[in-house]
Amino acid sequence: MVGDSLGQNSGHLIVILGAGHAGGRAAEALRTAGFAGKVMLVGSETHPPYERPPLSKELLAGTCAVEKTYLKPLEFWATAGIDLHLGSPALEIDRAAQRLRLTDGVALPYDSLLLTLGARARHLTIPGGTGRRVYYLRDIDDCLKLRGVLGAGKRLIVIGAGFIGPSPPSIAAAASICAPASPSLRSQRAATGPWSRWGRARRWPPTQFSSASAPCRTASWR
Repeated sequence: MVGDSLGQNSGHLIVILGAGHAGGRAAEALRTAGFAGKVMLVGSETHPPYERPPLSKELLAGTCAVEKTYLKPLEFWATAGIDLHLGSPALEIDRAAQRLRLTDGVALPYDSLLLTLGARARHLTIPGGTGRRVYYLRDIDDCLKLRGVLGAGKRLIVIGAGFIGPSPPSIAAAASICAPASPSLRSQRAATGPWSRWGRARRWPPTQFSSASAPCRTASWR
């Protein structure tokens, strides 16, 4: 591990590009391993490293604060000597000069560069896949935008029912929102097909949320 090999080399600067869950844990692990050099965590989001599961559950339901999703309290990073440079996506990695250039114009030197870039939500390329009423759920800001438009009497269609997909319909049901969920897009044509392509209806019980409202009926592709 880098921390073990560098040990007490306090002049060594490690820049971690990607301030998500992996980046945050990597920075924490460096300190746990006894690395005494400088550590900087760089990310495009304005939030410090956080857990993503609550984005489709408690945070979306409004039952927890944004700060409760953070991996560590804000003061942890300063106490551990880990500098946070947030809200600035990377623009260029100059490996010859060992510099990381960001969109805000800052050029960060480094001795070691660790990439923990994560993934992005795959955007639909079908007709109607973009627009003011189409939302993607990947980060905290996405979650807050979606939470702001959820309300009783509205209809919500969820495309994608992997690890994240089933949770929003459950939350929507607790809020009296009709929320059919599409487990997968078997083809772009299937995603734009008529309502007759929906299979038999089934219920998503709002197990994590208390509400007197009856759960909305949802459906699966056949």
